Amino acid sequence: CQHAEQCVGAVPDEVKAKQKEEQKDLLKERISFEMKKYFGTDFKRVNHALKVGRYAEQILKMEGGNPLVVMGAAYLHDIGIHEAEKKYASTAGNYQEKEGPPIAREILQRLNVQKEMVDEICDMVGHHHSPKDEETLNFQILYEADWLVNIEEEGISKDRGMVEKVIGKVFKTTTGRKLAEELYLAA
Repeated sequence: CQHAEQCVGAVPDEVKAKQKEEQKDLLKERISFEMKKYFGTDFKRVNHALKVGRYAEQILKMEGGNPLVVMGAAYLHDIGIHEAEKKYASTAGNYQEKEGPPIAREILQRLNVQKEMVDEICDMVGHHHSPKDEETLNFQILYEADWLVNIEEEGISKDRGMVEKVIGKVFKTTTGRKLAEELYLAA
């Protein structure tokens, strides 16, 4: 009620901070749920997005960045793949980048995500295969997390020389590079 503070006193800052974190976690879960609902029985795409999300969380913990933006983009980065298959009979990255942002925007707006975050997530979805010369930390985390999964899924992991090239070209964060080396070059 509007007079609650007068009745029970001010809510401590740490309680407010905890509530805010819980709301962010709930929103991340809702974005993940919407992605799963959208992909339906396409478990390959669902599992890919979930793996990208797990790696993104690991990189986020060490490097910083906006967790809601990064995780939203991680879960939705390939959301345009079905539309690309329908329209162009292709899953090529440029078609995913073209078709993904409108779908991601609709999902995020339905979940009442802040406009600035929607815009940033959609921008990331719209060029996640085509990084610019200068990128944000949020984008870089998504890009590296996606590559950590793609190295395995695309069979690149079987070619040590190719893995070394990819790591040298793609991985700019200390955490992402370390993960890639541990996963694909150790042993």
